[in-house]
Amino acid sequence: MRFLFVPWLINSFRYQGKETEINWREKMVEFELGGRSFDTKDLSEKQRQIMKSLFFTNELAKETDQKLKILNFMKQNLEKAWVSDFQSKIIDTYVQKGDIQLKLENGKKLLVSSLNERAEICYKQLLTVNEQISSYSNKLQILDTAKITYSKIIFESLEVTE
Repeated sequence: MRFLFVPWLINSFRYQGKETEINWREKMVEFELGGRSFDTKDLSEKQRQIMKSLFFTNELAKETDQKLKILNFMKQNLEKAWVSDFQSKIIDTYVQKGDIQLKLENGKKLLVSSLNERAEICYKQLLTVNEQISSYSNKLQILDTAKITYSKIIFESLEVTE
């Protein structure tokens, strides 16, 4: 069996033109990197651990990306609800005279304390979703950095030259 190893996507080996998932519990696999063949059974424990970490990090990044897609979908729906009520998106939020004021795209300014219950709930949900989007975006950046780092470490540990 021959697998094409893509270091930054450890779980997307290609075998006979078909993407193949790796189950680390099943068996060891052969892969190619930089024109050289390797077998995971010949790797050191540290190298195998790095590859497992890379695989896990990639799976976590996929999951985080899916959550981001869901949150962005929720944000779009909340913004549609807001725009249907106020005919404009929120572009800025700030505190003035002890109250939160919203600045809309159309130039209008609204006090949060003067919003009806539905609008206030929508505004608070938008804030929450935006915070979650920011948090998951940060996590995704960290995971991408980890994938690059793990890939570089395994690549260098195998001393592959291009």
